[in-house]
Amino acid sequence: MKSVGESMAKFFASYSHMM
Repeated sequence: MKSVGESMAKFFASYSHMM
C-alpha cells in the first residue's frame, strides 16, 4: 500500500460523483 491517499481520493471522487 504505497498510494493510500490516491485510493482514498478515488473513492471520494466516486462517492461525490454518485451523489
